[in-house]
Amino acid sequence: IGEHTDSTLEVGEFGFKSGNFMASSDELRFRVHGRGGHAAMRDKIDDTVTAAAALTLALNALNDNDTVLSIGHVTADGATNVIPNEVALEGTLRTFERPGSEPGTARARAWSNIEDAVGAIDKKYGTTTTIDINRGYPCVANDEQLTATAKALCAKHFTAKDLERQYTAENIGIYCER
Repeated sequence: IGEHTDSTLEVGEFGFKSGNFMASSDELRFRVHGRGGHAAMRDKIDDTVTAAAALTLALNALNDNDTVLSIGHVTADGATNVIPNEVALEGTLRTFERPGSEPGTARARAWSNIEDAVGAIDKKYGTTTTIDINRGYPCVANDEQLTATAKALCAKHFTAKDLERQYTAENIGIYCER
């Protein structure tokens, strides 16, 4: 049994959610490589900045009801008139399993979709992108019977609220998986 604080709950309120509660969490790092150079010499460069922007949009398009992918950090060390040889993107991937699916299938599908998006962008812009996925915590999937029992016991002395699933993550997911 694990617990997690929630600043949206008032003192004396306890929240419960059976089944999928918190998402799996992976850190994403991309390095878009190409021929940098003077911005005015378009025919002699691979526009890594434009490729990185297109990749960000392509990755954002992977978001759905079971997947949240966000790029939160972009580094392009060029200048007003210089396209860099490399652009770095970093972000997070959060996934939920669909009811009845095998654990990890949403993540595996997202990883495959990421590879496909990177391949399409590299082909279009002539770049080469490396992908580093730091696999983090799995989903927190709460046992339905145990959650119902805990909620009933809590309701005897406190306010027991139903919570919605959250795209935040928690290491208790490792224990849930085991």
